[in-house]
Amino acid sequence: MLMTLMIPPHLQFSFRQAPAAPLAPLRSTLSTLPEVHSPSTSTPVKDAAVGLDSRMAQARHYRHLQEMCRKNKQNQDDVSQLLDLEFEGRRQFIDSETLKEANRPGKILGAYSCFKNIDHVLEELRRIVAKDNVHYVKELKERWADYRTKLSFYGVYKKVLKPPVGLPADEQAIDLIISLPDMFPSGYPAPKKMSSPSEALIHVLEPTEAPDVYLSRQPLATPFILVGEEDCFLCARNAPVVYFGRSGLAESVLYVMAYYYVFHMTLANKQDLEGALAIADIIGNLSLEKLVNENKCLCQIMSVSSVA
Repeated sequence: MLMTLMIPPHLQFSFRQAPAAPLAPLRSTLSTLPEVHSPSTSTPVKDAAVGLDSRMAQARHYRHLQEMCRKNKQNQDDVSQLLDLEFEGRRQFIDSETLKEANRPGKILGAYSCFKNIDHVLEELRRIVAKDNVHYVKELKERWADYRTKLSFYGVYKKVLKPPVGLPADEQAIDLIISLPDMFPSGYPAPKKMSSPSEALIHVLEPTEAPDVYLSRQPLATPFILVGEEDCFLCARNAPVVYFGRSGLAESVLYVMAYYYVFHMTLANKQDLEGALAIADIIGNLSLEKLVNENKCLCQIMSVSSVA
């Protein structure tokens, strides 16, 4: 039986917008966070060992993790090992219905400040998707590098991307991410407060644009990349989570994907869009009631939505 992680009350606070500040102070507020550097990959814990772990042991792992994260100099391998040990309880807390999606990033970061480190976020992605593959993050980066090259050719072929000849690597990465919605259009318009669908993934600040003003107008709760002249920020809702150099833009799509998994974000059901199917029509088209009755399933069909 999986045990629920008990989070200390002082860590249960809401995700509030930080006071207005220019980009440089935003970076200074995150100055205690390490930039991207890969720690050694830790060994996953056996499912049986985690399953037998008691609630007291899970709480002890969490307490040791918090003590370690408060240190100025952290041993990243030790943090990864504790994250391995406490994985099941942590996912129960994150996946629980008590966390509303709009508030989930702040609640999770308040309870687990180590997830302000991109390395630990990528390792958490590995625990969720391929926990037995200790080389998953390395393989993922290699596959993305190969796929990114193919995307560049495809974007030029579709005439939504200019040939990247002579462009710096960071500019190539920005152009590629911005063109992704044009390569793979969804058929739905961008949210009203967004000028382009690409802003759900990335926004490049203009020289005269204040980052705090832009963040205050951000309508989505999902992770996205905010690009400044020198630094880049991965933001959630209207606050920065972690910063990285422009050299990390080539892999930044992986960072966004990893935070989606860590924050347990879900897709909207599109009910706010014109022409969207009604819940009753979706249930009818899938013949859910017929299937339930034919198979005599002991269940109740309910419509559930997720609001960002």
